[in-house]
Amino acid sequence: KFIEEEDLSDYLYKQHDIWVESSEKYDNTWWGYHDSSVTKTYGNWIHWSWERPISKNVKVRFFSNEDDAENTMNKAHNERKTKPLPSGTEFDSSMWIIGDFTIMVQTRNRPHYLVEIHDQVFARNQRELFKGLWDSAK
Repeated sequence: KFIEEEDLSDYLYKQHDIWVESSEKYDNTWWGYHDSSVTKTYGNWIHWSWERPISKNVKVRFFSNEDDAENTMNKAHNERKTKPLPSGTEFDSSMWIIGDFTIMVQTRNRPHYLVEIHDQVFARNQRELFKGLWDSAK
């Protein structure tokens, strides 16, 4: 699915519980890379998502660019952990893996957009990749 900027905020709220329900059959973890521009633009959605009853067992393990917005968000939510990428590595958009979903979000430049892939095999491969990177990162 391709979601354009004008529908992006509504889609994040609409899909959140579906993504989390999908994670329950695995490890209840959002894996991936998260660009701080998402936090700056959709921070209210992130806070809202942690307040959802369905989110009580959710963990977030993201690589992210170092930024005050990320540090503040991590302090607000104990199970939200981020690690920086190695020096000189730069990503401009986010890639989240949760359950059977892989979600790519581009919010650094306009127009913002989201691409959602609902595929168990692809998500499993991406989840394993990010788990391995997480475990090996300092």
